[in-house]
Amino acid sequence: MYRVVVVLCVLLVAVSSAFGAPTRLVQQGQLLDSTGSPLTGSPGLVFSLHDAATGGNEVWREERVVAVDGGVYSVVLGTQVSLDDSLFATGSLWMQVTVGGDVLSPRQEIVSVPHALRSAVAERVEGGPVDTSELSVDGSLVIDDQGNWLGTPPDWTDLTGVPSELSDGDGDLLSSLTCSDGQVAKWDVDLAAWDCSDDTSFDSLAFLALSCLDGQVPHYSLADDQWYCEADQDTQITTLDWAAITGIPADIADGDQDTQTTTLDWAAITGIPADIADGDQDTQITTLDWTAITGIPADIADGDQDTQTVTLPWSSITDVPAEIADGTDAVLSEIQVENYIANGPLDLPTTVTVNGNAILTAADPTIQSIQCQPGEVLSSTATGWVCTSFQALLDADSDGILAWNDCDDGDNNQGSNANDQDCDGTATSLDCDDSSPTSTIVAEDGDCDGTLTAQDCDDDNALSTILAEDADCDGAVTALDCDDSEPSAYPGASEVCGDGIDNNCADGADENCTSCSGSSTWSIDGSWTQDNDSYRSGQLPGSQYNATNTLDGIGSSFWLSNDGDITDQWLVYNLGSAQQVQGVRLSNGQSPYSVRNATLQISSSLSGPWTDTLDFMATTQDGGWQTFSGFLADSQFFRLYFHDNYGSTNYMKVRDVEFDVCF
Repeated sequence: MYRVVVVLCVLLVAVSSAFGAPTRLVQQGQLLDSTGSPLTGSPGLVFSLHDAATGGNEVWREERVVAVDGGVYSVVLGTQVSLDDSLFATGSLWMQVTVGGDVLSPRQEIVSVPHALRSAVAERVEGGPVDTSELSVDGSLVIDDQGNWLGTPPDWTDLTGVPSELSDGDGDLLSSLTCSDGQVAKWDVDLAAWDCSDDTSFDSLAFLALSCLDGQVPHYSLADDQWYCEADQDTQITTLDWAAITGIPADIADGDQDTQTTTLDWAAITGIPADIADGDQDTQITTLDWTAITGIPADIADGDQDTQTVTLPWSSITDVPAEIADGTDAVLSEIQVENYIANGPLDLPTTVTVNGNAILTAADPTIQSIQCQPGEVLSSTATGWVCTSFQALLDADSDGILAWNDCDDGDNNQGSNANDQDCDGTATSLDCDDSSPTSTIVAEDGDCDGTLTAQDCDDDNALSTILAEDADCDGAVTALDCDDSEPSAYPGASEVCGDGIDNNCADGADENCTSCSGSSTWSIDGSWTQDNDSYRSGQLPGSQYNATNTLDGIGSSFWLSNDGDITDQWLVYNLGSAQQVQGVRLSNGQSPYSVRNATLQISSSLSGPWTDTLDFMATTQDGGWQTFSGFLADSQFFRLYFHDNYGSTNYMKVRDVEFDVCF
């Protein structure tokens, strides 16, 4: 525990005369221990400004390692963290001093001297508006309290960048001219000034009012100052001497008539088609093989005789019988029928056939010996004529289903096509396509997409992928899937922190994750020993503090040094196996030996290489945990790389280290 006697003294330090306020403060005091004895050494002090005597807000803070001799110290504040004079513009401030983690109280109010930083009289003004009653320069009034300029008037010759039409010194003003309607401003050489004049450049109304005859053109007369019509005098084309014309093509410029075609020898002409170049009269048509002719219409190329009668309109057919030609499909009367067919038995010649088959009669010897029983009919088979029961013709397999409704009238195990249209043995309700006997069935293909259940990723969804194209059935085909054996990894998936899987197939596993997906714990198994230099950059030779440090939450202090070099020291922790870590905390040593700026690194091996994971700065708090998080790292080997400490040139001190491990 400390006591402090503080003398707060604000001085102007390293202040240029060009500034209206100092940027540094000097703070002096005396440090005593709990027995009242003055302290000597280099403790770490924290100086902070607050807007209230207790509580309130911290508005400025600077941490320093300060030399203390006989309890007395003196420090210039603002050298590391700038002191903006605007801090003193809002009212009173109180200074708080923290020594070794102990906050000294009460806070000390900063009174008149520091507030001179906001002095009413400044030696310069930087940016922003100036609100003052009057303005003087070197004692001479420039702007009075009414805002009037009293300084030296500017001289025209002192102005730079003046446009040339202004710098010539003339008035360049036309505002004094008062012109009538239709007049324009014109420069009068005699008056050497601008004057109003009628616009005689073009009388558009008079021009538009002209009504010229065919062959006439508008003409303006200077004598009459008006437009009128006259005959076009420029009808004669100027005659030029042939030699004066330029750019004449060579075959015309030679002066001949170019009426005689040049006579060429037949052999000298190139590019003549072969059938002309052969010199014959080409009166004989070349004989081609039918198969060599291309572009023949399909109805000709088929090789038939095209004996199909062309369909003609009814009106073009002649000699149509009257009863047909009338266009009415009337039912013939009995008399009309008898005019064609005589009642009674038909006496057909023996040569008459039906569909090429001879007509048998009772006198035919092939059926004369056959005697059918009642209910039987004579029917033809492959072996000849037999008697067949009429019932058998209707239902041969006697399954009660008429032949025309039976899938197989010779097999009574085959049912009616009324419930199995494709007669594949599967009822309509159980068939994926009852019009195709080769289609799948519902029992083997639930969504009837043509893929059997065992090969379908989702047999209830006909649009789902299949195993042959999407092994993990995550909806992404193999060619587009970063891991077709992991259903939680596919393009567009949400990244699941902590699972070690690149769920969205982009930027690696657990990208942008900063915390465990589940729970975590401090203090894990794993250790390093002081006898293994692979786990540290250096140790303090012969020191009793080089004890084994373990990740067990017990504050076993350890010291780091490398022959007096206390910058860029490190410790390696082997967690035994790959662990997912979301935080690191350390118990720092006392100032000035306590570590300050550090980096947490990871590697796949004890010897590196190492990858930075988190940069952080530890305070000089002697003991007590300081936690640093905001990352998620997956590794077995972690290295704490310490860049510097709080002022000691001998060694660094850390009491203990722990990791926050996901599980």
